Amino acid sequence: MGTVDNVFLGDIKRIGSTRAARKSWPDTISRTDSTQAKKLLVFTLSREGYNTTKKGLYFEGPLTNRHGNIPHPGYLDFGLTYANPKAGALEFIGLFSVSVSSGEIWETNTCEMFSFPDLRRIQHQIRAKTKISAADESVLRRGLGCTD
Repeated sequence: MGTVDNVFLGDIKRIGSTRAARKSWPDTISRTDSTQAKKLLVFTLSREGYNTTKKGLYFEGPLTNRHGNIPHPGYLDFGLTYANPKAGALEFIGLFSVSVSSGEIWETNTCEMFSFPDLRRIQHQIRAKTKISAADESVLRRGLGCTD
């Protein structure tokens, strides 16, 4: 599995939606960092009907264990919570994992993988640069407890 330092997602909302946007994808796509992974997650959740601009909605992460390590090797995990003013408490929305080498996004608790045409286009570009094989990605995915 090839890994490199950084994936530039740029204006993620445009990626894949127009031919010009696809051509503007940089040649230096590499390993996703936490900011870019979060952008990809926000893009995905917005497309899936989540109101990611809602006041009181918080993305936490990337999450680490008490030793400062990521809990799922190869993935960055993010928690999504909502500070509900009516309940006076935080509501847990979900736990999401973003693959640093393929851009796959999973709701970790339910093992739901997000997939739609624009996201698959972005993932294809990330995989082309990181050169991760389907077999390698499958091995990493087992660490989530989710299977194909």
